[in-house]
Amino acid sequence: MKLLLTLFVALLIAGEFRTRRPDGRLIERMHPYRRLMQFVMPSRTESLVYFETKVRAEPLEEYLLEAREAFGGNVTHASVAAVMAGLAKTPQLNRFALGRRVYQRNERWITFAAKRTKGDAKSALAEVKIRGLDGETFAQLCRRIN
Repeated sequence: MKLLLTLFVALLIAGEFRTRRPDGRLIERMHPYRRLMQFVMPSRTESLVYFETKVRAEPLEEYLLEAREAFGGNVTHASVAAVMAGLAKTPQLNRFALGRRVYQRNERWITFAAKRTKGDAKSALAEVKIRGLDGETFAQLCRRIN
């Protein structure tokens, strides 16, 4: 029994030292304020930030009219493309916390929900997970999503 307990404690301690992950790399040096945030806001719900802003979308709407005819682009595609561009420009946004450690993700992935059938209010939602590719055009992203 004593040996079993010792082995269990040793495994717990060894697990604490494991820092390699297949989906990210450990951030060794980070500002103390950033390290503290995961303890102040430990869950997704507590770390949400809501804000209101106004954006002039007339040029985007004009472009999407052309894009819809050319390759099926719409506002959902534009939103996903904007998030992909934001993650590409600001990789610090693409981090996750696990335990007391913070990791930088190796790749950019976006997950969102979309209706399986357009225009059908009773249609089931499909969860779409898509990887961000460097140098991809908006038309190519729209084709992949569709």
